[in-house]
Amino acid sequence: MTGNPPSTKECISCSQDILLSSSKCHHCGDTQNIGTKTLGYYSMVIGFIITVCSLITLATAAMKEHILNKQPNVNGVVMGGEGRDIQFTLFNSGNAPAIIVGSTVTYQDSDKNSITRVLNSKDLPTIIAENKHHLVNASGSSKGNLPSQAMFGIESTSTIGNPMKELCALEVTYRDLESNEFTIPIMYKCLPG
Repeated sequence: MTGNPPSTKECISCSQDILLSSSKCHHCGDTQNIGTKTLGYYSMVIGFIITVCSLITLATAAMKEHILNKQPNVNGVVMGGEGRDIQFTLFNSGNAPAIIVGSTVTYQDSDKNSITRVLNSKDLPTIIAENKHHLVNASGSSKGNLPSQAMFGIESTSTIGNPMKELCALEVTYRDLESNEFTIPIMYKCLPG
């Protein structure tokens, strides 16, 4: 008994009978070419893997850039002082903490000699977080007074009528988290020491 070749085949997805020559099942709408179906599946998987790898690469680069560029940025202002004491505020506008390790005041005495005085403070060393400020109360480490801060509009005059206002420098030394050291000058008007 010789039979005629079959005129139908079974759908590879829904198992319903479809015409032998059909490339798409009229029941479920699935493509019948196994190679095309497999290729489409693998293309989707490979595309997904490439997308995930690309996102990981971009995220890693962005994180590395953010971490490597973390730096403190300390600025300050002298608030006042009297005798051996000085008060100043420090502000860290950077994106990493700053470790304040020391400070000095440099000024000229009445003989125009440059003098640098190390400041002592129970407030130092201290850590200033990013976008935070810190008030420091300090004292000169050696005998003698620091120059007084000249208040706005107040000037001392010498016997010949010349203003005696000087420019003093408060220098603050700080470190970043990698122990790199920085020194910033904070200039302020002062009366001679």
